[in-house]
Amino acid sequence: MVAKKVMCIRRGLFRALAIGILLFVFSPSLLQAANVRFDVFVGYDGLVPTCSWFPITCELQNDGPPFIADIQISGDQAGGGSTRRVRVELPTGTQKRIFIPVFATHSRYWSAELVQGRKVIADAGMLRARKWPLAGMPIVAALTRTVSGVPTFPQVHSGNTDVQPVGARLQPEMFPDNPLALDGINVLYLNSEKALALDQPRAQALVAWLQRGGHLIVGVEQASDINGNLWLRDLMPCQLTGSAVLQDHSELEDWVHGANKGLAPDDNPRPAAPKNRRRSHPAVVNSDITSDEHFDFAPLPIVTGKLTDGKITVGAAENPLAIEATRGRGKITVLTFSPEREPFLSWTNRTWFWARIAEVPESIFQSSDYRTESGRFSTDGVFGSMIDSKQVRKLPLGWLLVLLGGYLVVIGPLDHYWLKKINRQMLTWVTFPCYVLIFSGLIYLIGFQLRAGDLEFNELNLVDILTGGEDQAVLRGQTYLSIYSPVNGQYPLAGKQTYSTLRGEYGGNYGAATERSKAVVDQHSSGFEADAYVPVWTSQLFVSDWLEPATPPVSMAAFRHGQQWRVAITNDSDRTLANLHVVMSGQIYPLGSLAAGKSNVFALDESKGMSIAQFAQKYAPTFRTAVQQRTQSFGGKAATVDDIALGSIAASFSGNLNVNENAWDNFAPTDGLDLARWANNSVILFAWDADHSFTQPFNQFKVTQKRLHRNTLLRLVQPLKKQI
Repeated sequence: MVAKKVMCIRRGLFRALAIGILLFVFSPSLLQAANVRFDVFVGYDGLVPTCSWFPITCELQNDGPPFIADIQISGDQAGGGSTRRVRVELPTGTQKRIFIPVFATHSRYWSAELVQGRKVIADAGMLRARKWPLAGMPIVAALTRTVSGVPTFPQVHSGNTDVQPVGARLQPEMFPDNPLALDGINVLYLNSEKALALDQPRAQALVAWLQRGGHLIVGVEQASDINGNLWLRDLMPCQLTGSAVLQDHSELEDWVHGANKGLAPDDNPRPAAPKNRRRSHPAVVNSDITSDEHFDFAPLPIVTGKLTDGKITVGAAENPLAIEATRGRGKITVLTFSPEREPFLSWTNRTWFWARIAEVPESIFQSSDYRTESGRFSTDGVFGSMIDSKQVRKLPLGWLLVLLGGYLVVIGPLDHYWLKKINRQMLTWVTFPCYVLIFSGLIYLIGFQLRAGDLEFNELNLVDILTGGEDQAVLRGQTYLSIYSPVNGQYPLAGKQTYSTLRGEYGGNYGAATERSKAVVDQHSSGFEADAYVPVWTSQLFVSDWLEPATPPVSMAAFRHGQQWRVAITNDSDRTLANLHVVMSGQIYPLGSLAAGKSNVFALDESKGMSIAQFAQKYAPTFRTAVQQRTQSFGGKAATVDDIALGSIAASFSGNLNVNENAWDNFAPTDGLDLARWANNSVILFAWDADHSFTQPFNQFKVTQKRLHRNTLLRLVQPLKKQI
């Protein structure tokens, strides 16, 4: 009996000890998880772009004890991709909202965890986007006053919901304050009343997005919304002073039908249509667009004012309805009426208005079987092939077959012949392992001779100069980083710009749209730190997108002198800029070089110009071959681009590389790379800044000077103004 009582006491003590240990280990995280709210939202109201950055928004609220933890985001890509982490400190009773830029690849699901060491405090589970627009389909987001004000689009004939364009409604507090996280938006509708709710960081992010090529549509509720908002007032192409009510605004119907060509500020004013007269709209090509005479003569409140720049795209000179102007590489469209009020909300062709102003292809709605495919080849692979280490050589497939054939001959007929000749067939148990060891050593020796080398780091910067005034600009860079490693290694990288982040190489459809390189990225409020993994004897490509305010290193002005175009270029840097090229009216002209601190006026000689399509197509076959060879373990001499400066210029017009109707043979450019849409109506300057970078070194590891290269291609896009 005593023994039984002792055993019971021991068991009770053991259970109490076990429970105590479990409570000690797990109770802090369990209690913390119960007091932490962790909500995660993907994309723009659930919309996720392709080949671009988008935000994953995390909202945290802590009702428990203060803590420091990491938000960890990773995709569902098997065997690769980058993991992103953000350190967050949350005192008791506080709430935080964090925007994490994530690059859209093949991942359709993302996991989000709040971790403290190895403990998971909160888990948002697997996250999935609401919709992935088709490749080439613009993403339209909106900051609206009402839910009904979100842009809507006509129904597609195919009935396929995957094809149906939709708009994303954003709230001012959910609007990213990091301009990199806005890259995935193509068109943004902004209600003037909601613009007042954007704080300075969000307003600055919006302006940076606009200057890089975004399309901002401003719907004006009242003039005071604009005049009392300094940052928006400075963007406007007009001064708003009053208000009026239009009884006849049938120009909106004309514009949707394809008429109404628009007025520039110096055009002759167009007479206003007589009030209450019936209008006959142009013949309708699209049978889905009908006339709505009730809308034509319903009273429409508008704001009035004075045009300062841009042109009137809809309406008469005295009462414009839509005014458009360029801002950097982007454009702003001002609607002098509110599209969130009547009679616009009841307009039959409201959906077609949004489709046309957002430049959604009309064929999407009319086709019963609309399909689109993103390109097979990623432009990342193009730049990777230009800066990959030349230390790596590949064994030609023919020699591989010879080596394999020799191995089969040795372990088969030859081994059988000479063992039979000496009458020692049982020795095959000894000779066969020897053959394996010999050929393994031979293969290693060949691989060592072909692929072994020194640690190498190559950097190629594509820097867009986004001008915002006479003496101010924003440098928006895409930096391609190639690391060759002689061992399996983790290499520290860091971006110290105002805004910067890092991703792996995008594979395009040729690589199952995956992120080929792996890195763990610690995202900070200013910049990032990362550990990049590189396997032995390979080159891995990483890409950093960044943005930094700076003084423009180069400026340009194009003007017409008689029958000839001239371009005035000023080099404000302390280095000679080489390989100057200017693109105008679809033609590219070589201009030579320009010394540091010098200015020069270059006359464009039409006899030396070449069409952008021809220029790009010179490099297209080499680009395709180079991208293919980068994914192959064996091969002959790699396709190379002899002049990286000219190759980088050609890659900047990836839209002109795609002339084959087979989309599977085309290139899928990352967001912001392709300048093809500015080639005809703008002037584009390219300048090569050799052996220099505008950023601090990304590599936080030592590389010999012989194996370290940094080069920069400056790109400046300006509207083409015809001056005398």
